Amino acid sequence: MVNNETLGAIFKALADPTRRSIVERLTKGPLSVDVLSPYYNMSAPAITKHLNVLEQAALIKRVKQSRNVTVYIDPTHFATLETWVATYTKFWNSKLDQLEKHIIK
Repeated sequence: MVNNETLGAIFKALADPTRRSIVERLTKGPLSVDVLSPYYNMSAPAITKHLNVLEQAALIKRVKQSRNVTVYIDPTHFATLETWVATYTKFWNSKLDQLEKHIIK
């Protein structure tokens, strides 16, 4: 069973379009905060706030090397999300299959 607190943090993090966009960019590979900032019409501190939410949900990790901070995807909790979605996909597919059988009779 998926932890509801973890799932809530994931959905909260992904509810924002900027954070979803950041995650999408990071699927292509790690990026520094300096590289991310120009994609969004906001300051590096504003990007950092979005990164904090993503990091609290364990969707990303940051590595600091001297003055540079590199951000990359942490796939662990994406697997949690995938498990949750798969459970409900299976449930609804079963219900729709039953409905189809009932309608065809």
